[in-house]
Amino acid sequence: MHQLETFEFETIICHPPPFCCNYFNYFCDREDYEIQENEIQENEIQENEIQENEIQENGIQENGIQENEIQENEIQENEIHPCYFRTILFGSRIFNTINDIAVYLYKNTPFIKTSLDFISYQCLSVQSCMINQRIEPFEPNWVSIGWLYLDPIEYNYSLRTKMFSNITNESIINDQIKTFTNSILIHNLYFMIHPWLQIKTNFFKNESRYISRTINTFNTFDFSLENKKKKSSVRFLSVEYLHESMEKSISLTIDPAYLYEDNDIFMPSFILHLLEHQSEPFYFGMSYRLHIIDHLVNIIELKSNQYIQLSENSYEICDSRTEYFFEK
Repeated sequence: MHQLETFEFETIICHPPPFCCNYFNYFCDREDYEIQENEIQENEIQENEIQENEIQENGIQENGIQENEIQENEIQENEIHPCYFRTILFGSRIFNTINDIAVYLYKNTPFIKTSLDFISYQCLSVQSCMINQRIEPFEPNWVSIGWLYLDPIEYNYSLRTKMFSNITNESIINDQIKTFTNSILIHNLYFMIHPWLQIKTNFFKNESRYISRTINTFNTFDFSLENKKKKSSVRFLSVEYLHESMEKSISLTIDPAYLYEDNDIFMPSFILHLLEHQSEPFYFGMSYRLHIIDHLVNIIELKSNQYIQLSENSYEICDSRTEYFFEK
């Protein structure tokens, strides 16, 4: 029989070299370090987001508080305290009382009325001199004859006038007008371009009005001031003066005191009179045009050889019947 042989095994433990252990530990520590850094960065990002959210929430809350404060201040400002209302009411009553007294004294005290009117007129005179603008006389009653003068050298037009203002009595005004007008027209009519008679008077129930007439060889000069002329219902919503030498038009204002029956308006002398009594710069020549809108919203255009004669309820467009017309 065979005898079994027994073998003894020796356990051998292999240890890695020292440098391998160090290398392995290095990588393990590196991974742990990177993980820690990532965690720190994530924590910082989260903290920053939390802080930004808190800042935004605080900003929104502060804006809401500021808006509420502004609204409360506006409400407080808009609220009128009863004392303020009483003060305003009391002040308006005092102002109205003083104004009523001043108007009463102005209308019923001739000295105060004349003094205030004179002071106002002097202030207006100073202003008109500064801006080269003409104004009408201070006297309430006067007669004027105006005509166009053509400068033979510069070939431009100017308005020449003769005025009579010593009219103090209604009973003799007709004779004064006849004497004044005839003395001028007999000697100068053939040297005048578009002569125009203008009378301003307040003898008609203390109501100021104008009498405006064209003058030529076809009409007479006997102008009566009897109170027979009625106020015309015609009104002019817009009157614009245009000339080819001007870039823009000029709006002319017509005094309602002109709008009476049988009055002539918009002749060349009348137009130049209106232009000289306004403040806008202008050029006057016979090639001008007028764009007019009346109270019925009719649009008409007048040239320098046309004018309007008023009646009680309408008007007529007339041609200038004068032989002293020069076209530039």
